[in-house]
Amino acid sequence: MLLPNENLCFNFKAAKKATEKRIVIRDVQEDEITPSAPFFVEDIAEFQIPYKCPVGNYDETLWHEPNERNNYNRCVQVSVVSQDDATIFIFFQVPQMPEYTVNNITMDEIFIGIKGKKE
Repeated sequence: MLLPNENLCFNFKAAKKATEKRIVIRDVQEDEITPSAPFFVEDIAEFQIPYKCPVGNYDETLWHEPNERNNYNRCVQVSVVSQDDATIFIFFQVPQMPEYTVNNITMDEIFIGIKGKKE
């Protein structure tokens, strides 16, 4: 567990059964909830990742907080960076903007769907 504003130095080589250097995120309060999709720590990138949270009272005005519209997923910004090619830094933070936004500036209603999912 990593608390807010806490740093952790981690050695994947020393970790038991660490065949792949990857991380998953899950809600600390819920052991039975599915964690996020894993991401590889050696892939230098910046992205957002959702993870399941228990049903509860959250601020529904914040798009990145769990709510009924997003199926109780919290979204976190992940930055994987390296400054010296020897140390990899992984930052978790509250995202400022959604990873994708779609704005309809036409005069028509349009349907937005995700391939393979019915909305």
